[in-house]
Amino acid sequence: MKLSKALCRLIFGLTFILSGFLKLTDPIGTGLIIQEYLTVFSMRFLDFASIGLGIALSAIEFVIGISILLGLRMRFFTWLGLGFISFFTLLTLYLALFNPITDCGCFGEAIHLTNWETFYKNLVLLTCALVLFFNRKSFIPIAYATFEWVSVGLFFGIALLIAIPSYYNIPQIDFTVYKIGTDLDMLTGESHAEYETIFLYSKDGKQQEFDLNDLPDSTWTFVNSRTELISGSPELAQVDISLRDTAGEYRTEVLLQEGPLVAGVIWDTEEMTPQMWSNLVILKSEALSEGSRFILLSTVREFDENQAEAFFPQETIYTADRKALMTLIRSNGGGVYFFDGTIIHKWASRRITAKRVSDILSEDSDQVVLNDSIHQRLYINILLISIILIVILMRYFCRSFYTHKG
Repeated sequence: MKLSKALCRLIFGLTFILSGFLKLTDPIGTGLIIQEYLTVFSMRFLDFASIGLGIALSAIEFVIGISILLGLRMRFFTWLGLGFISFFTLLTLYLALFNPITDCGCFGEAIHLTNWETFYKNLVLLTCALVLFFNRKSFIPIAYATFEWVSVGLFFGIALLIAIPSYYNIPQIDFTVYKIGTDLDMLTGESHAEYETIFLYSKDGKQQEFDLNDLPDSTWTFVNSRTELISGSPELAQVDISLRDTAGEYRTEVLLQEGPLVAGVIWDTEEMTPQMWSNLVILKSEALSEGSRFILLSTVREFDENQAEAFFPQETIYTADRKALMTLIRSNGGGVYFFDGTIIHKWASRRITAKRVSDILSEDSDQVVLNDSIHQRLYINILLISIILIVILMRYFCRSFYTHKG
């Protein structure tokens, strides 16, 4: 029994920690997932709170995982963990049966599972949760109750420290299809998905399937239809960045042209502040002075702000799908630097300054990509080492100053 409890704690705790952590590093992406769920269940009136709900749920998930793994307040967190996974097991069963969305988003953009894979994963976690729940009274506290609750609060604070900077800037860890170093030309080929619609008709008590090019005559009765993937990746196709110019013509090749290109990205004009517009003007000015082309990517062609009309001529504005732009960069009003169709660097809106833009554009593009890669690995290492050190110190103090009286 001790071995089964330890194994269940390990599986349940690590899975919840990983799932919560990955979503905390990308709060806007998590907000997009929440919006999909709200749409499915006709709760779009809560869209305004989607990012906040995503951060809160991810933080709770992270804290549940680390509390179960370390043995903090086990009676409380076995209850909470069981309730959490029971709800999501039922939810993913519904998703698996009816397929209203193709990806549950359990691990953010890092790991994509089908709805059935997610359901089976949750069944394993539910089994672990039940083992822990029915043995909750056998777990020995590792510290005084106050210290354990302080530790829980500390880990909740760590969760917020991971999410909030990523929300106000851009994620330090980028798992999207448009991460730095991505060659858009190659991605465009991979993202092309082809579908075929199959129609089911009945006649004289018999049913038969037809495709769009071979539909039956009016003597047949329509029963149902389904759409099947023939080729390509449905996940990539969902965020395919297809650009249109002012005439409505597709101009995605603009991003694939040789040489440097800087794009300002606006996926919500209503949230643009005067400072954000000013930063885009700086981005354009520095890009042109460094010999780069400049375009503006947006969900609309016309803006209410006179400043936008004055500094961004219509011929430089291209429109694209909102989700694709949000996937391209998680900062509304931010900037993306391309070179020969490859994503080289991204600037969060609040991080755009003349010096930062000039320094990046004047540096070798390959070196910029390498520096960003090193920065990301350094961030991950520092974050993981910090969490591990906190855990070790907490365990040390528990053993030094607490003796359980059984």
